[in-house]
Amino acid sequence: AFFEELYQINKIAELMGRPALFRNDFKETRPRDFGFLIRPTLREFNNFAGTLDKLMSDNINLEFFSDDVERNFEKIRDDGKVIVTPKGSITILKEWCERKIRLPDPGPKDEMIQAFREVRRQRQNPAHAVQEDVFDQRYFKEQRALIIKAYNAIRTLRLTLHNHPKAKDLEAPE
Repeated sequence: AFFEELYQINKIAELMGRPALFRNDFKETRPRDFGFLIRPTLREFNNFAGTLDKLMSDNINLEFFSDDVERNFEKIRDDGKVIVTPKGSITILKEWCERKIRLPDPGPKDEMIQAFREVRRQRQNPAHAVQEDVFDQRYFKEQRALIIKAYNAIRTLRLTLHNHPKAKDLEAPE
């Protein structure tokens, strides 16, 4: 279902006359570390979280947003020099949604962005520290909770984009 959502989002982007929102929909080849944990260990969970982030945030095609959102932060230092820092893909997605999507209740959109950020945070924690591998049954539950949040975020994005006038006639499979 997760990969079908990516595929449908890219179909909607095409109908909107934009480049694909995700560089790869993984319809043909599935990532190796994206599946049920064989062993509930910290290493296995971190591998899953890293793969999930690569499927979500790292997979966002910034060309989709064209010039709708500024891609850099500009900050003026005390000495007058301008420091240009690139924005992350989640920030760009958030700003684009805030500019282009009007919903009566922004709650689902905010939850979607929060889920993208949570998946990113799960990936960053092990990337910046050496951790000993730990066996614990709780990783099954944590994986399940993380994939449910991630799927709901991707689904919310698809449902939101589906409201575009050019995408209204597209029928997504159940």
